[in-house]
Amino acid sequence: NNPYLSKFDADANFIWARSWGGPGSVHSQGMALDDLENSYITGHFSGSTVDLDPGPDEANFPLVGVNDVYLNKIDADGNYVWGLTWGGPEPDICEDVRLDSSGHVCISGFYNDTADFDPGPGVENRTADLQDIFLNKLDTDGNFIWVRTWGGTGSDDGVGIAFDNLDYPYLAG
Repeated sequence: NNPYLSKFDADANFIWARSWGGPGSVHSQGMALDDLENSYITGHFSGSTVDLDPGPDEANFPLVGVNDVYLNKIDADGNYVWGLTWGGPEPDICEDVRLDSSGHVCISGFYNDTADFDPGPGVENRTADLQDIFLNKLDTDGNFIWVRTWGGTGSDDGVGIAFDNLDYPYLAG
């Protein structure tokens, strides 16, 4: 499995398509567009690495665990801007991505065991009881802002994000 992004005009005429992937499975779970028509695509991957650059260059990221989360930013012309990955030793799965009115990126899903939610050089570890929910917020350049995690004694999952007019996030699961 390799995800793709296609662009069409208002009459559904094809403009371009891009794809990225790796030696294992790479899944796309959600996409959001900002005001400049940059696409933020989130998903998860398995295998040893994932190449998030859909062009001729490579942007390889190593797998930390069974499945890790990725976030890919692609501009309006289909060019790679940046990509990020994060996770821990057990499955980490994203379900949705949305942008607030400032263009900050929120990603939701679930994680198991201990996962590092800061895709940069910092460390922001959280430990799940079993399978817990995460809501991770990054700025428009992919820098970590915050993460919130919670769950009970069973399997929990955050599958849908929306923002109200005050930029308060709502999460369904």
